[in-house]
Amino acid sequence: MKTLKNRILSGAMAGVLAMSLAVPAFAAGGTPAPAAANTTEINGTYTPITIDVVVPANGAAQINPYGLPIDVTKSDNTTKVSFENQKIMTQPTAAIMNKMGVALTVKAAVTGAIKALPGGSTATPMKFASEALTADTTAKSVFAYVQAKQSATTGAADTSSDHTIADKLIVEYSTWTQAYDANKDILVKVGTETKENFVTLNAATMDTDGTFKAFATGSIALIRVAGDVVASPREDWSTDDGFTVKIAYTFAPAPAAAP
Repeated sequence: MKTLKNRILSGAMAGVLAMSLAVPAFAAGGTPAPAAANTTEINGTYTPITIDVVVPANGAAQINPYGLPIDVTKSDNTTKVSFENQKIMTQPTAAIMNKMGVALTVKAAVTGAIKALPGGSTATPMKFASEALTADTTAKSVFAYVQAKQSATTGAADTSSDHTIADKLIVEYSTWTQAYDANKDILVKVGTETKENFVTLNAATMDTDGTFKAFATGSIALIRVAGDVVASPREDWSTDDGFTVKIAYTFAPAPAAAP
């Protein structure tokens, strides 16, 4: 009987202990505490986050009907790099660069326009061709398109005294050979053409404090206007001829890779 009594007392004490643990969840008098006492309120607001990319404000391209060699001088003002067989030659300064620790997808909207001939010009206006030129095309035409390519160039960003990245890009641009691909490239025409997922900028190398450290493979993309030009049109090419291409970029975090 003593053992049974001890068991009953132990069970009773366990019940008291359980009740004592539950008491703090109730207000005095056994009624539930006001809901606010156990509520977390989260206040959500929009805070813009800077997408840290380098986008050149200006660029230059040259109509080069015969694809003759064009030299570009490196930052030492001595070393020259030859660009050959490029009927539209874009100066190697149009690259875009990702300085963030996340990869970015790039949407591009390309707007083309033919430059108006100056007053008094005797030139015949040029035009954009909507398809690849053929041997019998004689109109003063340019078949132009915008291309992108991930760069292999890596390293810290250039400074006022160090132009290592720029010099590497000159060499990369000069050896860039890429045929027109309607699925990847953006045709230049009078008006605007837009392409989603034009190119992906890989993440940059970041420092331990989360700030930019260096460009990694693929975190820079080469951008250029390329194409074909009628070499000997019915109406000769003139220094008054020209076109403009504006490229508007939209950046977004790239989807995470599937495991």
